[in-house]
Order: sequence, then C-alpha cells, then structure tokens
Amino acid sequence: MKIRIDSQANGEVFRRFFEWRFEFPEVLDESGKFIGFDIVVGNPPYISHDNIAYRDSLKGKYAVHQSFADLFCYFFELGFHIAREEGFIGFITSNSFLKAEYGKPTREFLTQKSTIQQVINIEETQVFEEAIVNTSILTYQKGKFNDNILIVNAKYDEKTNFDEFVKQHEFFYEQEDLTAQNWNLVSKERLKLLNKLSQNFPSLEQLHCQINLGIATGANDVFVIDEAKKIKLIKQDANNEKIIKPILRGRDIQKYVYEFANLYVILTRNEVNVEKDYPTLYQYFDSFGEKFKQRGAQGRHWTNLRATSFFDDFQLEKIVWIELSDKGRFALCSEEVYLLNSAYFLIPPKDLAIKYLLGVLNSKLIAFYLKSTANTSGMGTTRWINIYVKNFPIPVVSKEKQQSIITKVDQILTLKKADKEADTSSIETEIDELLYQFYGLTKEEKRLIGNNV
Repeated sequence: MKIRIDSQANGEVFRRFFEWRFEFPEVLDESGKFIGFDIVVGNPPYISHDNIAYRDSLKGKYAVHQSFADLFCYFFELGFHIAREEGFIGFITSNSFLKAEYGKPTREFLTQKSTIQQVINIEETQVFEEAIVNTSILTYQKGKFNDNILIVNAKYDEKTNFDEFVKQHEFFYEQEDLTAQNWNLVSKERLKLLNKLSQNFPSLEQLHCQINLGIATGANDVFVIDEAKKIKLIKQDANNEKIIKPILRGRDIQKYVYEFANLYVILTRNEVNVEKDYPTLYQYFDSFGEKFKQRGAQGRHWTNLRATSFFDDFQLEKIVWIELSDKGRFALCSEEVYLLNSAYFLIPPKDLAIKYLLGVLNSKLIAFYLKSTANTSGMGTTRWINIYVKNFPIPVVSKEKQQSIITKVDQILTLKKADKEADTSSIETEIDELLYQFYGLTKEEKRLIGNNV
C-alpha cells in the first residue's frame, strides 16, 4: 500500500498515461473550460467491427454507431467533438464508409453537423503496405458553411506527385450533393443522371423483389461433393438421393447462362434428422471430427445446415448472379438448383416477367449504375451485393414493351444454349437501345453511359 501511495505522490503512476489537457493547455480557456483543437488530424487504426472487444459500450456514446461499423468510423465523431468551433478535422482511412451500409450513420453525422471540405478517394492503390484496403482522405470543418467540396475519385500512381494528382483529377460538389446516402463521388454529370434514374423509376426493393445470398455451409469441403462422391453415397443408401441437390458457385455463372460443374450440396435442413433417417450420411459427417462439429455455421444439430427462410425458393424460377465480377453476369435458372454464398439470386416481382428483368439487369445502364454506386473489392472487381442491387432503378412498362425485350432475351438464350461462347453483342445492343427509350434518356445521357461501362 505504501509503495502505491508513494508512486501516486511522485507522479510515477501517471507517466504511462497521456493527458492532452496537460500537454495542450491551449485547448482550455482561462476558467479551465474545454475549447478544442484548431486542427485534428490522424490515421485511425484499421480494426473491423468483429475485432472491437468493447463495441457494445460504443452504442450509447456515439451517434455514428452501427453494429458492423469498423473502428475508424468512431474517430470521425471523436475528432469533431475535440475540435473547436470552426476547427478543421482530417483523417486518412479505409474508404469503405463512403458506400457501405454501416457507414450511413457516419455520413449522416458528417453532412448534418459539419462542412465537408475535401473527399479524396484513392481507388485500387495500396497506400499502406501493411493494410490491403482502398483509402480515402476526408477533411471537414466543425460548423455549417456553404463552401464547395473538392472531390477526387481516381486511381493513384505512386510515382506521381500527390499535389499534381489532386489538381489533375479534382472537381467540385456543393454541400447538398452529399447526404446520408452513398457517397458515389462521380462527376456532376453522372450524379445528375443517377438522381434522374433513382427519382423517376422504382428500385427492386420498392418493387418488393426478394433478393437472397446463397448458402453458407460453414464447411464446403464436407457439404459440397462431386459426382463421384454423390454416386458413392447413393450406392450406400438410395435414400440419400433425396437430400443431395445440384449447386452452383459464383464462378459457374456467366452472362445469361450458367455452366453446371457437377457439384452437389448435401441439404440437411433443420427438419432433417440425419442420424435417424440418413445413417450413412451421419457416418460420413462424423468422420470429419470435432472441428466440423464445432463449426460456426450450423443448424439445430451439428449435422444440419444453418437455418434460412428461403430454402424453398431455390425450387422456383430465379435469376442468379456472381457476387464479385468486373461486369454484370445475371443468368436465368429455371431448375431446382442451389447456390453457395459466392452468388445471389432473386425472385422477380409479380408485375415483371423474369426474362424482361433479366434483360434489364444485364444491360449497360445497370452496369453503369452499379459501377457508379458500389464499392470495388480492391482487386479491380465490383461487389454485386444486395445493398447495391436492391437500389437498381427498374422501368415498369406494359406487357407489350416487356415482350419486345423478352423476344431478344429468348434469342440470346437459344444461341447460348447451343454455344455458351456465342457472340450475342449485337442483340444485347438492341436491348440497350430499347431500354434507353424506356428510361427516357437523351443522346448525351446515352453517350455518358457508353463512356463509363
């Protein structure tokens, strides 16, 4: 006890701590009231949400809190609070908050509370060797002013002088151009077209289109089997065939068509009692030991797949697509075929024929929309995931107009069925031209799309 008291008395205990109010007395007024810093800059740690040990304690303390928000998002709000009125804050961070769903509270906080000064988004360049992420530099001012926002959204060659890079690619937004919605950082011309599309046409979500990710087995090496293993398991017990179903990976899906790779999933839904009704499959699963039994993604029993509400939808006619791709690859799937979680599928709304919607989704306009609004993977591909796809604007037109697209989609499907490498580009161009009419685009808008896909 005496050692502890002596340690406190001589200040030894405090030497391991940094108290910025002592180190920077300028942030206090004469009465000791906190005023704040003139400038706050930093490079917050890149820690994902699932590695924040104290994330539950952040919920009530930060307006930017979101369950899946990475740690750096909280620094945007903290920097704001420790800056003085009209002070400036600047951070270099991952750029994921610009478009990610978890970044929406952060974007809302920044646009409502501050004046954005600069957003410099550095695409497909690894600025930091130890962090494989795309980065952005955000500067903002505490308070609301009418300053224009300097925007840069481009690839950076590290051999180029950074100031020259900024001057070469800069353009400007007004403050109202950034909201809580995705910060797409496209040119003003493209932004105007995106706003026209989203304001004049309902999104897939507004049309109540059901979109789902494929199955997460937690152990693909166990649940996903090839043709030889399927035959072997059925020979052991013919009953096993009931729950062995064809499955596609994302890579099996191309534009308009897919190529079955002779892979199957052992579909042990929660209602399946594997030990009782499929004893040879139980033995098969048991052979993989404790690691398999303790996997994260499992159902009621370790032999069951994790429960989902849409297993039956795989039996319906659907549109399927790969998650990561450099272009749209939507295909028609009319059979009971399941998907791994590297792919998505949708069931079309009642008022839209599935082949009409297929033509729309594979169009240049939708590719333009996705490229303008979605995050890239950092490896040159775009993420065709639900949070972006659900916002696609869809022209709801008469059955007669839908049929004009369906006829051409049927032509493509016929050619692709005979030869999956068949060149259908001329028919696809005809579909694009019809859709431009449905969307009411001008010549300039069509040119803009053509130059940016």
